[in-house]
Amino acid sequence: MKELVITWQGLLFEAAAFLIFTYLINIFLFKPVRDIIKKRRDMLDSNIGKQKDYETSVENILKNIEDEKKEYKLFLNKIREDFHKSATDEANEMLETSRKEAIESFDKKIEEMKKSRGSIYDSIKAESPAISKLIVNKIID
Repeated sequence: MKELVITWQGLLFEAAAFLIFTYLINIFLFKPVRDIIKKRRDMLDSNIGKQKDYETSVENILKNIEDEKKEYKLFLNKIREDFHKSATDEANEMLETSRKEAIESFDKKIEEMKKSRGSIYDSIKAESPAISKLIVNKIID
């Protein structure tokens, strides 16, 4: 077996080779990897910022939708109330018209009854002497 001889020139050469190798690895391997990692980190940070912007815009849109929904509900309630009021007014008018027609019809019937009562009274008055003669004849016979 050979003996291992360590000299200071050999150590100096090995140290210089290690430093040159480390420098070259740093330039060709670690620096591009660090750049890629930095670009990805920057891209993630910008995407996170965009995501926050999108979230706030979505929240604003949802809030606007809720506000519009409330406005539409109020609008629909107002329309419903207006239709209800107009329908109620129309129904009241129809009831009032029907009531007036019923009163007029009732008054006409009462007038007809008064006229027929008068004619019945006149016919009884006209036939009353004949009926009383018949009654007297029956009683006498």
